[in-house]
Amino acid sequence: MSSLGLEPTYDTPVGTGYSGNFSSQKEPLAGATSLVPPAQKKVIFFHIFFKAAAVLVYMLSGILLAGSYVFTFVLVTLLSAFDFWTVKNVSGRLLVGLRWWNFIDERGESHWKFESFEDQRFVHPTDSNFFWLGLFLAPLGWLLLGF
Repeated sequence: MSSLGLEPTYDTPVGTGYSGNFSSQKEPLAGATSLVPPAQKKVIFFHIFFKAAAVLVYMLSGILLAGSYVFTFVLVTLLSAFDFWTVKNVSGRLLVGLRWWNFIDERGESHWKFESFEDQRFVHPTDSNFFWLGLFLAPLGWLLLGF
């Protein structure tokens, strides 16, 4: 899927439309039973960092920000916006091969475009696990703070 600019995290068979060489893995990793080290460590770091930072700023705002509600709100909103952009444009694309966007055609109609790797066997299992865990655990953290 070269139109995406997706760069997988390991060698892939010839003719799949993928490019990139991030590790020495030669076979698809789907169904791998042993723990495989993540291939995209920096992407995983930022995928988790902005989520954790928003929650920590909210929890520690009374201590660090002297209880300033407005500054806490602005900072948590900015961190959440950075997290959204990172998930949509970077970690979603590199960790699980998902990407989406909206465009407006000449007639003024809005269209949504969703893309994914053609063959999910080439998604790195550890990277995928970090992506989905981070995506689902962060809202649970916010839910727990609500009670």
